[in-house]
Amino acid sequence: MTPGVTKPQVRAVVYVRLSEHKGEDDPSTSPERQREACMAYAKGQGWDVVEVVDSDLDVSGYIKGKRLARPGIRRIIELLPEVDKVVFLKVDRLARSIADFMYLADLAESHGAALVSAKEGFDLGTPFGRALAGVLAIFAELESATISDRVRDAKHYLAKIGRWAGGTVPYGYVCIENPEGKGFIITPEPVAARRIKIAAARLIAKPQRISMYGLAKEWSIEEGRPRSATSMRNILLNDYVTGRTPFEAILDPITVRELRKLYPADGSAKPRRKTGGRLLSGLLFCSGCEGRLVLSGGRAAQKQSYQCTKPSCPRKIGIRAGAAEQLIMAWFLAKYGDSRRGVEIDDTDTSADEAGTVRASILEVTDQMAIGGDLETLFEKLKQLRADLAVIEATPPPRRRRWVWRDLIRDEWERADLRDRQALLQTEVRRITVRPTGRGMTPTMARFVIVEADYDAERELARQQN
Repeated sequence: MTPGVTKPQVRAVVYVRLSEHKGEDDPSTSPERQREACMAYAKGQGWDVVEVVDSDLDVSGYIKGKRLARPGIRRIIELLPEVDKVVFLKVDRLARSIADFMYLADLAESHGAALVSAKEGFDLGTPFGRALAGVLAIFAELESATISDRVRDAKHYLAKIGRWAGGTVPYGYVCIENPEGKGFIITPEPVAARRIKIAAARLIAKPQRISMYGLAKEWSIEEGRPRSATSMRNILLNDYVTGRTPFEAILDPITVRELRKLYPADGSAKPRRKTGGRLLSGLLFCSGCEGRLVLSGGRAAQKQSYQCTKPSCPRKIGIRAGAAEQLIMAWFLAKYGDSRRGVEIDDTDTSADEAGTVRASILEVTDQMAIGGDLETLFEKLKQLRADLAVIEATPPPRRRRWVWRDLIRDEWERADLRDRQALLQTEVRRITVRPTGRGMTPTMARFVIVEADYDAERELARQQN
């Protein structure tokens, strides 16, 4: 070394990470222990530690898509142009993937810096250190993959023996301590489970009273947060609710089968709403041939009309679409705007779920058969339980219904889109026959013969009481 020339001070940054931070008293690799070991190593080398980066606590090193987006790693990358060494306790603290580790090593080298492991004793500034680091990174990645396999196998095992493996509890269930042993289970939450049963019953009612889309709109209003048709489908037809897990199902097999007919698992036959592109699509009929009027006139709204297109029709009725809709809308709101729309729901008491109890017994017997019991006795018991279940499902509890009333129809109309306005109109109007009056395409109320919905005494009484 030339006399009078001072050797440049080596600048180092210390990196600390812990997947699950249990506090400073953690006896394993707590942040404090990592920090002390790295600082001691740097001091022993005569390096000047300019910063300790410890913002990656409770952060996994192997989350897909986030491995190099961790706050601490981002800070290390920012500091690379300003430091000579990046010190960490062990390779697995910096990265759990060999690809990530070598990327960081190359990035550091491009800035004239090197990665240093305090415990494993290598410096990537040397050829031997770089080779050793590659080997250690391979074992770190292998260890991470092994941990993932163990976690996955543990979850499968817990599910097989009827215990909850953790995670987000599906809607309709609540997590409780296992009354028969260790761990936790999930069980139907009475209020939410009843809500699911009512929703399923409304979907499969004949004629169908509501679509998945309409159900999502109602739940969105009731919960004060958006629900989509897809999210409703996931709630009603997931494996837990439909009985495809060891936990208690919410829906009975008959209801599940009917729902699957409407909403197959592959999504191949999703019901489509049979509504047209304008308010009166599907409601107008020709007085000459009783055929349905169809929308014509292209895409320009001001030129569209409802026309009878049957060649054999003697009258060929046609009216301007916009003017006809304004007349019908004014009539509808004048007559029904200050009343409320009723929704009939199933209010059957399902608290005593005999079928669920029998199904649970069936599962218990099949488990006993699998581990090897008195097969002859168990088979006879299983046969009797299945017969009991068939009787219960063939004689469901008597259904009760009640009406739930929404806001004033006028208020619903104001905030509704086209499809919802069609639905509101069709709750009170079955069909509208259009007659000729010598005015050509110009509509007047005299041209309309409106057939309203059938009178329902029970619904009318409920309407008056609300």
